[in-house]
Amino acid sequence: MKPICEQIFGFDPYDGFDPNWAEPDLQGWGSEHGIFSNSIKKTKPKLIVEVGTWKGASAIHMGKLCRDLGFDAEIVCVDTWLGSASNFVNSGTESHAQRFDSMRFVNGYPMLYYTFMRNVVDAGLQDTITPLPQTSEHGAKVLRHYRAKADIVYLDAAREKDPVLQDLMSYWQIVRKGGLLVGNEYKNPQVQEAVKAFGEQMGVTPEVLGGKYRFVKP
Repeated sequence: MKPICEQIFGFDPYDGFDPNWAEPDLQGWGSEHGIFSNSIKKTKPKLIVEVGTWKGASAIHMGKLCRDLGFDAEIVCVDTWLGSASNFVNSGTESHAQRFDSMRFVNGYPMLYYTFMRNVVDAGLQDTITPLPQTSEHGAKVLRHYRAKADIVYLDAAREKDPVLQDLMSYWQIVRKGGLLVGNEYKNPQVQEAVKAFGEQMGVTPEVLGGKYRFVKP
């Protein structure tokens, strides 16, 4: 059992999981972007934290990269697996219907977590990927409590300026010196505003790579 999993749970969260509870479904967005491979090769990580996981596609991609490169990393996935507000606001589009169906409601409660679990098990990465079912804010508090220091933090949760800025500030504390804080959705103007404000406050400049951004912690 990996260190953060041992500290938080003290047991294997996959123990007794029945894969038949969910169908495999690795649908995601930009989960194999080149920034993942580049960042992993740069840092040779022992700990990666992903904030906003959905069905686990990017975490699984990172897990496979680490395995193939011989890095014994733990990947902690912070998510409520309850979806975002946009999942519940019907836009009438096909993509919205896909997101809504992905939630797999049972009596009005999402079962997305079990889709994530099934995908991790199918990839054989249950010894690498640790789920942390919390909000972004509370997940950061838990990780700070255990004095976690991540080689890479990947932010893919909030899309609005204030929550993105809050995530940047919270998870910057968890990144080790020389580590990377990577984020998604840089094409979103509100994300850009948050990234700019964070950079100015911390005195760091982002590197922008194809819709994602990256800060190096001095």
